[in-house]
Amino acid sequence: LNHQVLNNFDKFLLGGEGLPKKLLESLMAMVDGSSCRIWNVYGPSECACMCSAFELTCETLETFDGLAPIGAISGKFRFHLKDSDTRGIGELVLEGPQVSPGYLGDELATERSFVQNKEQLGEVAFQGYLTGDLMRTDSAGRLRFVGRTDSQVKLMGRRIELTEIELEILLIDGCYEAFVTLAEGASSVAKLVAYVGGVAAQQEIRDTLASTLPRYMVPREVHVIPALPRNRNGKIDRKVLKEKLGNE
Repeated sequence: LNHQVLNNFDKFLLGGEGLPKKLLESLMAMVDGSSCRIWNVYGPSECACMCSAFELTCETLETFDGLAPIGAISGKFRFHLKDSDTRGIGELVLEGPQVSPGYLGDELATERSFVQNKEQLGEVAFQGYLTGDLMRTDSAGRLRFVGRTDSQVKLMGRRIELTEIELEILLIDGCYEAFVTLAEGASSVAKLVAYVGGVAAQQEIRDTLASTLPRYMVPREVHVIPALPRNRNGKIDRKVLKEKLGNE
């Protein structure tokens, strides 16, 4: 991608994963001076449409750090944050006529992820979908993606949100991608391991994280490679990285 190529586009809809501010800044630099507009969109496959779209401009860029805001959920849905903690972080639950009735041929998965709302809107009782996405509302009233319910781990009695560590890594110069996991072996002590796509030095990453995170959240191991592996959907292939970890 470069300035000349991007000027052929009128609009970018970016979704599927959290959008880091650093990546967004580089994209905006390439479309600077053009009429191209950029939107951060959100919508689980189980809802079959975009649930929100937040336009990203130079002005909105100055109002956040970390991942770009998701913005406001469409009025076609009802939503709430389930089991919010003291920081206001909870699992996003979506309700509305666009929500799928469940997974075809998989009743157990349907029971885990879908709930029937007893309260009816008019004559229809809408299905609710537990997205697995942890969200919070910021001071501007925008929804912010924090992580996944399955990315929370417990280490030495402390609950850790792995996405929080990954976001801190992405703020370091020379770090373009990050994946953090908890390595647990039958014959070894559990430890946090980080894989970083970029050119930053391992010790620089550890020293920076030690200055911004509690000691127990600093990965014991940091592996820097040019780029993290991707799956067919273009997302970081966490399965491959975990297998790599198991072979080391």
